[in-house]
Formats: sequence, structure tokens, C-alpha cells
Amino acid sequence: MDIFSARISIQWGNDEPIEKTSTWVIQTAGGRFVDLRPFLPGYVDETKFPMEFCNFGSTIELEGSKKQFTQELSLAKFVDGKYVENDGGLPDIGEFEELPNGDFKEVGEMANPDRNNKIEPYIEIWRDLDPYKDGPQVEKLDPKSAPNVHFSYCFDLSSEGVKGRFVRIGNWFQGLLGHLNNPKRTDSPPLSAIRGYYDTNGDVKILLSVGENTDDFPIKNYKPSQLTVNKSQPVNQLIWKCVELN
Repeated sequence: MDIFSARISIQWGNDEPIEKTSTWVIQTAGGRFVDLRPFLPGYVDETKFPMEFCNFGSTIELEGSKKQFTQELSLAKFVDGKYVENDGGLPDIGEFEELPNGDFKEVGEMANPDRNNKIEPYIEIWRDLDPYKDGPQVEKLDPKSAPNVHFSYCFDLSSEGVKGRFVRIGNWFQGLLGHLNNPKRTDSPPLSAIRGYYDTNGDVKILLSVGENTDDFPIKNYKPSQLTVNKSQPVNQLIWKCVELN
């Protein structure tokens, strides 16, 4: 099932729940996702990268209500602006429970960025959003009124020194790409991220644009008939491949 979800809050240990970011996850039925967590106004440090975290990967269904999330490209893999492939550390596993109001509670353990990435227990509250509503405001998904026709796809980019993913569900999309080799700067990770939607006229509306390479995403408003799995679409000098179409 396609997922368009926003985090409502996170609680570390016995702390009070808080939300400092605009965290959205857009995920295809095949489990391919882009997870962007830009800081909300008031929490942005102009001298640092404007996102607490960003990642793309895959969701693996485990026993019961547990899920594991892989990190194929992640902000956490950049150290002093340089990419470091690190397979160590705890796997990212969360256990989910649906709440009476339709939101979802996720519990698990992960690195707390406010405490030098110390591994701590957390509780996150997530809310499913309606990907077929127009923007710029998002609306909570009402399963009873969800459309019978679904449209989603995922483009992946993997060439020498570059990784990227672009996921669209309904009218909404997110993308993340990174240059892994010889970044121009070492004070900031060479990542670019984009978030937006297609309006009722089919025009692209950008809500978030981070980094120097946001023009390299495949943001054309494709129709299902224009896409084929394993077929590539060039954007500037990069070749994006459609790896999933629903």
C-alpha cells in the first residue's frame, strides 16, 4: 500500500513530546520511500544544514507489527561533508500500533541528535495524509473517501558518485540525491532534496528545495502511459530509471 505520512511528534525517553521538523515520508506499495525532515521555522540554524535528517531506503515488514527501515542514502552517512558507507550500528526497527483517532504510534530505539546521537527509546506519532488532495495544505486521509484509482512511481538514480531517489504518490512527491565523491564543500553534506505537488492544472509546485542540484530531479508531471518499469528518463546529465509503477 502506498503511504503518505507526516510525523506529528516524537518523544525521547521520559521527555515531553515535541516536533521541531516537518517530517514527511512518501512510500510506494513496494516499500521504497523518501524521508525528509527539514527544521520548522524557529529551529533552523542558518550555519548548519537545514534538515535534522533525510534518507531514502526500503521498508521491510517483520513479524507482527514491526518494520525495519534501510538507509540507502542518508544524512547520517556524511561526516564533515564526506560520504562514509557504514553498515554498523543498530538496525532501524519500529513497532507500530494504530490509535483510536486513526494515527499510528511507533516505538523503538534510535540515535537522538540532541544528545550526541546517543541511542535512546522513542515514541513517534504518525498521521496518514491524502495524496490525492491538492496543495499546498495537506489533509488527513479519510480511508472511506479514498479513490479507487491509485497512481504512484519511483525513480532511482545510481551512477558513479551519485545516488538518488524520487517518489510520487498521487499529487505529491519527494526526492533526495547526493554526490558521494569529492564534494565541493566539506562544511555541508552534498545533498539535494525536493518536496512538492502537482496542482489541478498539472503544474509543479515546490514546497521545499534544499541543495545545489534540485534541477536534476525528474519532476515532470508524467502520466501512467508515459512510464515503463526499467525504462530510463534523462534529466540534464543524469539518467533516472523507473523502478516501480503502480
